[in-house]
Amino acid sequence: MLLAYLIPCSFLLGACSQPTNTSEVPSFSGPWAVEFSQAYEAASNPAAKEALSDSVLTDMEVSEVRGEQVSCLENLGCTVYELNTDGSASIIPPQTQGQTVEEITQKTNQLSTQCDTQTNWSVIAYLYTVTHMNPDNEDTYSLMAECLVRVGIEPEGYTSDQYRSDFENGTFIPYFENQETSEGQAFFRCNQDPVNAR
Repeated sequence: MLLAYLIPCSFLLGACSQPTNTSEVPSFSGPWAVEFSQAYEAASNPAAKEALSDSVLTDMEVSEVRGEQVSCLENLGCTVYELNTDGSASIIPPQTQGQTVEEITQKTNQLSTQCDTQTNWSVIAYLYTVTHMNPDNEDTYSLMAECLVRVGIEPEGYTSDQYRSDFENGTFIPYFENQETSEGQAFFRCNQDPVNAR
């Protein structure tokens, strides 16, 4: 499963509502200004809007919105063991006895989406992850290509276009399925932090 930073952020445009008073919209700056602006306009949760308003997400702000998402899920009967900004989570929905894994997963996703509508957790988590992993908002495919060369998985001269093609063709799936191997671990490090991975 690829991590959040590889997911296009075009979803931020999908449900944007225009502010009723444009003078109240903050002035966003920095490499991720457009994404913060779109997320701010789309957000409905006051805590999320406040966190987004200065184009920076602090650990405390993220923790607050995460807490709201956890509380919402727990109020719906879920048990939340883990909820991470990279998109990974361990959540058990209520009344799972007799249900298949697919049914449990579907229910978990449904309840998570229901809470996310209230908390805007997924947008906060996404922006927190990408701004920490790629602070200058450089092309993700170029960063990954450079990282894979740096860690020795791909040869010198490996390009962003080659990475894009390999990514779309599922070339890297074996690395995710075999993360205990040296190449799997190296790929995982790049996927976690393509700028700093060694």
